[in-house]
Amino acid sequence: MREMPGDWTGRYLATRGLAARTPALRDQHTDATDRLRARITEALEEAFGADGRQDVRLRLAADRTLSAVRYLSCPRVLRPSGRR
Repeated sequence: MREMPGDWTGRYLATRGLAARTPALRDQHTDATDRLRARITEALEEAFGADGRQDVRLRLAADRTLSAVRYLSCPRVLRPSGRR
């Protein structure tokens, strides 16, 4: 698995802030998030040989994955050094 660059958190937060202030970017971010959620679900379907439309656990796992990334990217979760 590839490690994220050291400045990833700052760039991610800056992008989220810009998207929050810019409606067109917010819409694009929402679309990108939906596509990522679908890709995660598809990967889980392939790995487990299940259908995400029938097995809600796969969709929930994809949602929790995205939630974890968002939560761990919040400034309140980061140590003062900017690292977890």
